[in-house]
Amino acid sequence: MLESHCGLARKDAAFYHEDGDLVIRVESTLFNIHRFHLRGSAVFQSMFSLPVGPGQLPDGLCDEFPLLLEGYTAQDFRAILKWMYSTPLELNIHCLPVRAIADVVPLAAFAHKYELEMWRTWALSFLDLCVTEETSLKPTQFSLLHTLYEQINDSQQRQRIMQFWVQSLDGFLSTKSEIIDAIDAAETHGERYPLANLYALYIRRFCPSTTATLLKPAKLEIDTGSGLDEIHVQRILTGHMSLALGWSSWRVSPGIELPSPPSGANWVVSEASFESAWLKAAEAADAAYPDTIDVLERISMMKHYLTEGMTELTRSPYSHSPAQYKAVSQSWRLYIADVCAELDGFRLADHFFC
Repeated sequence: MLESHCGLARKDAAFYHEDGDLVIRVESTLFNIHRFHLRGSAVFQSMFSLPVGPGQLPDGLCDEFPLLLEGYTAQDFRAILKWMYSTPLELNIHCLPVRAIADVVPLAAFAHKYELEMWRTWALSFLDLCVTEETSLKPTQFSLLHTLYEQINDSQQRQRIMQFWVQSLDGFLSTKSEIIDAIDAAETHGERYPLANLYALYIRRFCPSTTATLLKPAKLEIDTGSGLDEIHVQRILTGHMSLALGWSSWRVSPGIELPSPPSGANWVVSEASFESAWLKAAEAADAAYPDTIDVLERISMMKHYLTEGMTELTRSPYSHSPAQYKAVSQSWRLYIADVCAELDGFRLADHFFC
């Protein structure tokens, strides 16, 4: 232990090299490293070349006057040095396990800040290998990566991380705090579509099963000790009510004018026939997915039901000429396509941010 003008500090057990030529203090830990590891950094080179006053020593030459490095933990800096002192074999990114993300992220942020391009390229190359649809990452790893790409101003990769993060939370038994962490991260950049999907996931996992009708909308209950910020609670309540009322009204009719009878055709498919098919599709979707928040699943089922039901809509108890049958079939086919396109335009975010 030593007492200096910087206060009490302890030498790091792994990275205080007696033959080192640069003493760096991080928190209350001293590191003595070889400055050639930082030779590619114009930022550090400018720091090393700063003039000093008469009778003073440049920072970093001894334990009493170390170079102070702020914004990092001793654990983070230890991880950074681990890679800088690794062998070429140990740096083979194709042989590193995914769990190395926790140690590589600090290096990537450090290399970006201090313009160590070689290390920045190496670290980001490894992280790119880790972020795929096939790779199973933990929520804490997604959180680290999302923060990193925010720090290095890579919005495209940050959004990609958020997409995989949401998918991961939806696919596994995630905890309430893990979902809230993702919500807070998405809120930082106003990422509405991920937020809407996270709100829906939160409702499914932690709110009582609810159904609603136009005349009897269900009131969603959220635990007051959930840990959610008030803005998120209000959006969830608003979005859930909007979905409930919207579905109850919309399931009665697609809201698109029915097609006109083709010229010369025996138009036997009446409006009542289609409305009956529409209601059957809605009822089937309701039965399969009774929770209000499962509206996307309901829509997917309705699309399948309507598409598969095309033959029923175009079948006639009377004889059609080939040309007339083709005209009737084509008219309904185009109409069903328009309805499905309207269904595809549904966005959860439009309800949570209405």
